[in-house]
Amino acid sequence: EKKLAVLNAVEALPADEKESLLRFLNSQKTPGGMVFVSSESSVKKDLFLKELSSKCRLIFCHTPFERELPSWVEARVKKQGKQIVPEAVSILVELAGRDLARLHWAIETACLFVHPRERIEAVDVEKLLGKSLETDVFQWIDLVLDKNAVKAISAVLSFLEQGVSIQELLGAVTAQLERLRRVKAGLPVKLHPFFLEKVTAQAKRVSEEEIAVLFEKLLRCDEAVKYGLL
Repeated sequence: EKKLAVLNAVEALPADEKESLLRFLNSQKTPGGMVFVSSESSVKKDLFLKELSSKCRLIFCHTPFERELPSWVEARVKKQGKQIVPEAVSILVELAGRDLARLHWAIETACLFVHPRERIEAVDVEKLLGKSLETDVFQWIDLVLDKNAVKAISAVLSFLEQGVSIQELLGAVTAQLERLRRVKAGLPVKLHPFFLEKVTAQAKRVSEEEIAVLFEKLLRCDEAVKYGLL
């Protein structure tokens, strides 16, 4: 019933066309819909965009920041009429990253997979997307802190059999130790509250000196890999 006009890269218009557009919008109501697309994330940085935005309804379409992804996932799951446990959220974000199309697909698939159940568990996501290395490393650190060498070594062999490379494993363990170090030092850690609680609990079980020793051992492992000794 109405026409729709879409103007991309509106911020790149020549100065005279920007003035013409603003005059046009001031002079009459458009008979259809008009969409102005800009890659600029803040209208405050550009006087033309600032004035244009005062005559439009702003819709921000930027990808959520990493810290916003868990709440983004939870909101999408809720729209599907389901619930999702924090651990499952973390696995989804870890495996799909900031690829919103893949995240959206994973959420819809998980919702269909658990039907008629209402809650998505971590095991459901792992069945669909594979196991989470980050989650496994949390459990592996517990084995190290328990000084359970047999199970810790067995877990490492299991990682390698599943196709996890030594570099990936070293990276994941290093990241977890860095979180422990930051918690011990009272520095902020960007994690879902569920996992932050786990990191805090682990940090209480280890001293800063022990973390430093583990970092030293990781460094030696990394050097051994790079020199072809592992």
